Amino acid sequence: MGTGGMQTKLIAASLATAAGVNAVITKSDFPERILKIINGEEFGTVFKAKERPLGDRKWWIRHGLHVYGQLLIDNGAVAAIKRNNSLFAAGITSVRGAFGLHQAVALISATSGEEIARGIVNYTSNEIERIRGRHSNEISTILGYVEADCVIYRQNVALMQS
Repeated sequence: MGTGGMQTKLIAASLATAAGVNAVITKSDFPERILKIINGEEFGTVFKAKERPLGDRKWWIRHGLHVYGQLLIDNGAVAAIKRNNSLFAAGITSVRGAFGLHQAVALISATSGEEIARGIVNYTSNEIERIRGRHSNEISTILGYVEADCVIYRQNVALMQS
């Protein structure tokens, strides 16, 4: 039972359906409807659970982490992320914000401005700024060490639309 505004209710419904749970927004004037809703009758607005809900880790990355910055990525990187691949420095065109190692960032299409995904980075914003647009084999020369061959591992990326 929600007491916030409609936007809050829609966010809650989105979170529930992404986790594989049906959600209903209806008037609270009729609490007897709750059992009817549980038994499949439809009152109010029904949001059906996603057929392929996000796994726990992907849900946590998409909805549970604070986003500390943004990485603008080129069209090749957008396509790779949508194919469930890792994000490499070569596909990054710009870094926005200040963030640390293993913090969450938004992956933004440099062309459309659309948020494509969220992910947990293997490098800080300062390090990514230095290696963006470069090949993985150049990282050790630029930074003097290699934390990982990619900026974000594919298992640490959650698409915003699945």
